[in-house]
Amino acid sequence: MSKDSKATQARNKELVENLVTALCDIKRTENRGDILCFDKRERFRKLISEVLTQLDGVKAPFEKGDSVRLRRKLASSSYSSDLVLGKTYEVYEVEYDGEGYWLVTLTEMKDRADQVRFGSHQFEKVKAVRVA
Repeated sequence: MSKDSKATQARNKELVENLVTALCDIKRTENRGDILCFDKRERFRKLISEVLTQLDGVKAPFEKGDSVRLRRKLASSSYSSDLVLGKTYEVYEVEYDGEGYWLVTLTEMKDRADQVRFGSHQFEKVKAVRVA
């Protein structure tokens, strides 16, 4: 067995163990009526994204801090008016939802109560302009 496959197996085991721990934490906080349960669910969702990324062997189309802009105007929705075609936005977070689908949270919208996330296919990365 190669060194890379051993490392991958160890990482997979760690991810699954973290996933189980997070799920147990959620159950414990729900049973206590703990208000921290939302934070535990967020952690669980992020772990699922990590596990799926590892298992599918994919790489995120964007990284935190990348500049992106809309490819085309969004269909009418409660947040479509908040995004302007041609304007540059900053990527706050990227999560894998499986089956090749990535979800993007923009820094400009990360504090909204409705937790707006967009499909990565709706954005294109803005190339940095080098100044000589």
